[in-house]
Amino acid sequence: VGSFKNPIYDNRFTDYFFWIEDTSYVGKDTLFTISFNPRKGKEDNAITGYMIVNSKDWAIQNMIASPCFETPIFTFVIEQRYEKIDEKYWFPVYTFSKLNFQFGNNFIPITSYTSVQNKAIQVGIPQRNIQFVSDEIYTESATTYEKKSDSILAIYRDEPISKKDIHTYEFWDTIEKDADIDKGLFIVKTLLAGEIALKWINLKLEPMLKVSGQEVVRLGVGLETNDRLTEYFRMGGFFGYGFKDKKCKWGLNSRVVLHKRRKIHINLHAAHDLFKAGSSVESRTHDSYKFSISKANNALLVSKKLLQHYDYNQQADISISGLINNWLEGKISLSYNKYQTAYTYQFTPLGLNDALKPFSYNLAEVSCFLTINSHVDVYTFGNFNLRRKTLRPELIVRYSRGIKGLFESNFAYNRLDIKMLHTIKIKHIGNFKYLIRAGYIDKDLPYSALYSFHGAWLAFDIYDNNSSFSTMRVDEFVSDTYVSLFLSQNFPLLYKTNFSAPYFQALFNMGWGDLRHPEYHQGENIVCKTMHRGYYEAGVNIHDLYSKGITKIGFGVFYRLGPYRLSETMDNLSFHLSFSVLGL
Repeated sequence: VGSFKNPIYDNRFTDYFFWIEDTSYVGKDTLFTISFNPRKGKEDNAITGYMIVNSKDWAIQNMIASPCFETPIFTFVIEQRYEKIDEKYWFPVYTFSKLNFQFGNNFIPITSYTSVQNKAIQVGIPQRNIQFVSDEIYTESATTYEKKSDSILAIYRDEPISKKDIHTYEFWDTIEKDADIDKGLFIVKTLLAGEIALKWINLKLEPMLKVSGQEVVRLGVGLETNDRLTEYFRMGGFFGYGFKDKKCKWGLNSRVVLHKRRKIHINLHAAHDLFKAGSSVESRTHDSYKFSISKANNALLVSKKLLQHYDYNQQADISISGLINNWLEGKISLSYNKYQTAYTYQFTPLGLNDALKPFSYNLAEVSCFLTINSHVDVYTFGNFNLRRKTLRPELIVRYSRGIKGLFESNFAYNRLDIKMLHTIKIKHIGNFKYLIRAGYIDKDLPYSALYSFHGAWLAFDIYDNNSSFSTMRVDEFVSDTYVSLFLSQNFPLLYKTNFSAPYFQALFNMGWGDLRHPEYHQGENIVCKTMHRGYYEAGVNIHDLYSKGITKIGFGVFYRLGPYRLSETMDNLSFHLSFSVLGL
């Protein structure tokens, strides 16, 4: 959910031009109708409209506003009305919004109306924190509401249902039967969540096609139950086949919902899959579907034969997660992993062999996660979430304890991983963003379990805003202790036309890492190079040089600096295109 410049907020007051359009009188009070529009050069994230200010307390009594930007897809307008409660507080009592969608000249436009009335408003009632564990609105399945819709509507209707209302419902029901609107909305929702709804089963998009150096191409299928079966239990799985390694991969997962508002879930997962060796903790988690440029760039890296060192992984885990309060989420998990390298390798502390061969080992971990979210969910329907940005940074802390002997685990160790992400809006300058990542392992572990930095260098590629080092080579550095910092500054628009709305982005990335015993890792094309002297790179992007409709294209360049700068100038450069479709 995007944010806009508030015209009456102190730091934004000078961004708008205000004009008194009309003056009227109600009893002893004067009502001023004031229009507002952004000043020239301040149109970014601005709104336009008018407000009615009551001279009694100089409070806003009514406001109508809409975004300044124009898109070929949608327009939006919102109205709010306020009343004075208990002769003390002006409070919103009515909110109306209108959203128009137009997907093209050959499509029927869709208009959505929403009105919310606040009634029986009481001020000064003591509240408990437990009541605000989540601000989220849940939408239950159509089947659930169908059973109780009449009783729900009867509670909230101000007046008995009229003949006009009845005819409206009859007409809508007729349209729904002919066009199957509910089914269409359900399909749109699941597509946004990376799924296609097939009655009570969702077809998962992410497992259908994967690209890796070990498989080249993997085709597969993933299925999971949805809310039409039950909202309190999910079960699913995937199956895939790699064409190069000629091996099958599979996975099973289930989730039990113990408490919807607190999001208390018990999760079970088991799989036989393939992972890139030396991956970060985040890349080993199962993220929800979202198209990423990094996935597209994998195809380029595979074509150059730059992606090596994969592990076959048999895994199983059980976890329980939930909201501790409205901004803190917790999770505890127990996991087992059996790694089998797809390359020749030896971890010398476990002994030497006469000949290098694939290496296997087991890890058993108990992990504790704490997450402070930078967004709050405001709407949930199945796996689809609508989120609102907050001012707080996102912080993820994970502590893992490896237990030797449990499930034949080979190692005992402590592991700590931290991620912190924050975007700060600076007036007249733009958005400043920083990302900090750090990790620490206190014992020596095999190559697969170490940290490999996010290097994905190609002389020319597609820009991936996914916290990777653009000039670093794949598997160039490996560490058991590291910290990295990614900084970026987006500047205001340079100009705006029908085909272009460019803006500059300046970037600076740095990292440090070390490895206690590089000599412990012996294998095919394995070079355990550390970056204990510090790695640095700087770049600049000019985004949206072409911007038309839902498609945006830009260009950028990065340069490698510092102790690890290469001798040839061109080897330190990385050029890329930046593009997005529908913001992805």
